[in-house]
Amino acid sequence: MKISDVRHSESAKGGRRISKARSFASLRMTLIFSTLIFMVHCTFAWGGTQFTEANAKYQTGDFKGAAGIYEKLIQEGENSAAVYYNLANSYFRDGQKARALIAYERALSIVPRDPDIRWNIAVLKSALPDRLEPKNGNVFALWIREFVGPFTINEISSVLTGILALWILWAFLNLFFPVLKIWFGGIQAVTFALLITAAALFFFKWQEVRHPRVVVLDKEVSVRYGPSERETKAFTLHEGAQGAVMDETSDWVNVMLADKNSGWLPKKSCELI
Repeated sequence: MKISDVRHSESAKGGRRISKARSFASLRMTLIFSTLIFMVHCTFAWGGTQFTEANAKYQTGDFKGAAGIYEKLIQEGENSAAVYYNLANSYFRDGQKARALIAYERALSIVPRDPDIRWNIAVLKSALPDRLEPKNGNVFALWIREFVGPFTINEISSVLTGILALWILWAFLNLFFPVLKIWFGGIQAVTFALLITAAALFFFKWQEVRHPRVVVLDKEVSVRYGPSERETKAFTLHEGAQGAVMDETSDWVNVMLADKNSGWLPKKSCELI
């Protein structure tokens, strides 16, 4: 794999200096898969030497060895986007697409507006066997999910609180300054519309947080109508398929897919993002 670009930037926290090397590899026919390696300065307290060693293994093609070191860093408490991203790249190059997707999603949960991670997730999903698309009635829900995806629930909550405070402020001003009534009607209507929109987005995001997603790890797994091998098979999922957790038992998890199909999976066949 050829390194085509190296960039240096300051990280958002603690003034840590990070350099990023972007790599491009062919995926399927002419599809380009961008990969990004974060080179973290060796003065990091969380194990710069190990991180540098993992990066070196990745660049020499020892993807399994690199993944092992990144996994060790995570086990030791380093849950940074850089480590998860590099781990995802290593998994992908090692042919472990489902685990790569999980690691990318975990990196995205830390930096939800990172365009490189979002691009890699989109390209990786395009190479998976199950193309789970929403039915016609769920296209609007998909659009909302894409809209709120780059924002955390705390950010949406802050916007909702701000709009509510603004609406209450205008209501009080209207009480004490009647002259503002000619302006208040229009402003109140706009603010109320924004308030309803923000509340709807918050509810949608809360639903996402309430129902975490799992990714299928097995090459193929049977989804059943109930939490038992004796239950009737509903359909089949393949490596990398995602579903929202709706219910669970000690050994099984009930998932709902993007197309609204649902069923029970053995917990051993999937992993929580």
